[in-house]
Amino acid sequence: MGGDAYIALMLSATIVSIIIMVSIAIYTPDDLDATLNTSYLLTIGIAVFGIGTMYHSIPGDQKCHELPGQGSYEQRMIRKMERFIVPTVIITSVLLLIGGFNAGLIYLIIGVLLAPLGIFAVIDDTKIIGRDADFSVFIRSLGGTIMGGKGLTVPYALAEVDIKTLKVLYEFIQSVYSKLNLGLDENLVWERFIDESGSNLISKYLNIFRDSIKLGGNPSEVARVVSTSMLEQTLLREKREMLATGFIVLLIPMHVAMVAIFIFLYQILLTMSHAVTAVMASFDQVSDAMSSTTASMGGSMSGMVNIFVNFPEDKMGGTYIAIVLLIITVANIMAGKIVKGGANYLYYAFGSILFSLTGILLIVTPFIVEMLFQIPIFNGGGV
Repeated sequence: MGGDAYIALMLSATIVSIIIMVSIAIYTPDDLDATLNTSYLLTIGIAVFGIGTMYHSIPGDQKCHELPGQGSYEQRMIRKMERFIVPTVIITSVLLLIGGFNAGLIYLIIGVLLAPLGIFAVIDDTKIIGRDADFSVFIRSLGGTIMGGKGLTVPYALAEVDIKTLKVLYEFIQSVYSKLNLGLDENLVWERFIDESGSNLISKYLNIFRDSIKLGGNPSEVARVVSTSMLEQTLLREKREMLATGFIVLLIPMHVAMVAIFIFLYQILLTMSHAVTAVMASFDQVSDAMSSTTASMGGSMSGMVNIFVNFPEDKMGGTYIAIVLLIITVANIMAGKIVKGGANYLYYAFGSILFSLTGILLIVTPFIVEMLFQIPIFNGGGV
């Protein structure tokens, strides 16, 4: 499956970034910026290749109709909220970045701000799946057993449908029935129904059903074909949802593992650098009070441990870690959305989860490493 290949590629990208980070800590190359840029390009290249492969191998699933109307209640709320939430996220991130705040705090704030959009996105996606499943049953009942068997028109046929068996579409069909009984235009009523359902499949198949009947088609036969086609697509979607759920359940722990390992190793290298720097300082103090022979031994020993002294903490912690984790997080967000399918607003859901997890790990990990990983510092003649 493409998801397994993607996970393997992203793990490889993380390992490459870790190896470059360890190499910088040991050798401290003269052209540090070129080394870091190479790491960025490698990580981006691997991520783009993995996402591109998944995008071309996984079929799309457009769940929302994207008609000029307002869409479902959740879709309307998302459109209203994103007008001020998205600019707020951008402005807040820029201000915090300029202010020199911790990258973990910035990522956490991005995740928290995107959470309302993500919640509405997940709710709408779930409801659309339920509406599509109910619509297959509804249209078969409407056309097959009522309009075809009894020769009733749509308003009277709706009265014969047991809409209480429709768990998700009940309120929508009840609204259609009430409006038709009031004598409102049937075309406008059904257009409103399609708009408020927010479903692409309902939009397509309801129009096929109504147009076929207007052209003289047998309601029973049309309903059977439409219902069967709709059912096939909903069953295929359920199969895809099962596979997507398995990938997402693996993607989130994998993301946590990649980010945690990356930050843990950085913090361990940073701790070692601080410890070695302290040892070097003690060697300098001791060398001043020792004979030339002993001082020579101290100088030789200090040369052996000098590999961790010049660790570029500012560039590695402030820039390298933040950028690499940003690339990994954005790539995993896109991968989750591609596998899940649906509307683009699902990016908000994955973004909220993964940015929040990345931010929490960036904030919490240094404290964990400080508690669990401590190197004894030589202090004069003792430890």
